[in-house]
Amino acid sequence: MVDEKLSKQWLCRDPISSGERLAMTLRYLSSGMPIPDVAMAFRIGIETAREAIHLTCQVLWDVLSPLYMKPPTESEWRDIAAGFWHQWQFPNCLGAVDGKHVNIKRPKKSGSLYFNYKGTYSIVLMAVVDSRFVWIMGVSMAMTIRSLLRKSVTRGRILLRIVKRTLILFGLGIMTNTLFGANNLSTLRIPGVLQRLAFSYLVASTIHLLFAKPHEGHLVWAPLRDVLAYWPEWLLSIPILGLHLALTFCLPLPHCPRGYLGPGGLHLNSSFTNCTGGAAGYIDRTIFGNEHIYQTPDMRHVYHTHQPYDPEGTLGCLTSIFLVFLGLQAGKILLTFSEWKSRVVRWCCWGLACGVVAGVLCKFSKEEGWIPVNKNLWSVSFILSTASTAFFLLAILYYLIDVRRWWSGAPLTYPGMNSLVVYVGHEVMHGTFPWAWQCPESHWCYLFMNLWGTALWVVFAWLMFRRRLFISA
Repeated sequence: MVDEKLSKQWLCRDPISSGERLAMTLRYLSSGMPIPDVAMAFRIGIETAREAIHLTCQVLWDVLSPLYMKPPTESEWRDIAAGFWHQWQFPNCLGAVDGKHVNIKRPKKSGSLYFNYKGTYSIVLMAVVDSRFVWIMGVSMAMTIRSLLRKSVTRGRILLRIVKRTLILFGLGIMTNTLFGANNLSTLRIPGVLQRLAFSYLVASTIHLLFAKPHEGHLVWAPLRDVLAYWPEWLLSIPILGLHLALTFCLPLPHCPRGYLGPGGLHLNSSFTNCTGGAAGYIDRTIFGNEHIYQTPDMRHVYHTHQPYDPEGTLGCLTSIFLVFLGLQAGKILLTFSEWKSRVVRWCCWGLACGVVAGVLCKFSKEEGWIPVNKNLWSVSFILSTASTAFFLLAILYYLIDVRRWWSGAPLTYPGMNSLVVYVGHEVMHGTFPWAWQCPESHWCYLFMNLWGTALWVVFAWLMFRRRLFISA
């Protein structure tokens, strides 16, 4: 229908075909993609793309408007006016513009749309669990290194164990990235959850090993000895956090403003389409290339982004290292003070301090702060807010389980004893029956399915506990 009007004939070169012109125009109209991006996608010049799209739109209008937008005849106008009169008793009315806005409140406890859980600025249960695992790794690190030093194990041998565990975690992470046929080395995803754990563990444990002591020494400021005895560690950990902030807000980005923290795509009326992740995304795409990072980030479904982005990327490793240090501080409190009140009070103080700082950074809002709470970026406010809840939760569980003995911790203790097996097993069996099945569009079905899958892994961990089978890196 439009082929003849779109076709061009040139003597010196092959013209852009009518099919390409139509495809280019439909891509532009349907996605809202800027013309420079359309030109790049079709490998033509920007001005050529602009002229081709403009011409194609004009041809489509000339050909289709007489068919689908015919002006009404006199009899049709009379029928429309008669309809308005019979329906609403409006005489001689040919049309109406509805300018009324009706607010419809959702029913209570009705949930929300799926993509709201996966927006760019958010803190959800899954994100809290992920960060708390990083945090609790620091707690156990303090006890493990102290125990090895008291057994007269040399620091060199401890360092070898640290390197060994790092390599195992990193290797398992690469293996889980190749599940379900994703084993093409040219597009292999390098970052990942276990890779981040491995790198954070390596840096934090190595620094702690340099200054760890088998026994606590007496200090003049005894109430603060959990901090003062390890002040060199803080001199190394705080600059790591400073480096993250400097790169996030000061690194020059091509075609993007400094300090941009958004998802790109349609965000801010498509002002920064190719700036997904800001400095974090730019660093990963520079180090690993577009092919070796996560290709389908969550924000793609909401903001229609075109750039790959990895939520477990390089820049976020700096904040995860600091999160391990915060967990390490909780472990130091446990080792330094013997009275339960001293431990609980200090954990609550640290939880309050982290929570207040996180609240100030995000201005106690979802997206209006200087540093919004953002799991995809592992922003400073995100790690501080999750560390805050972790400190408080540790104090509560310690009081219930160890002090009052009102609860043994079961069944949560069983997955904790084989956490690596449960995680890798979940990655392997994800989406398979009986852990998962096809659900209709229902919150209740998805809730039950995920609770059922979690319960199966708890039972599996309990069976391993019964057989005294424990596997760790």
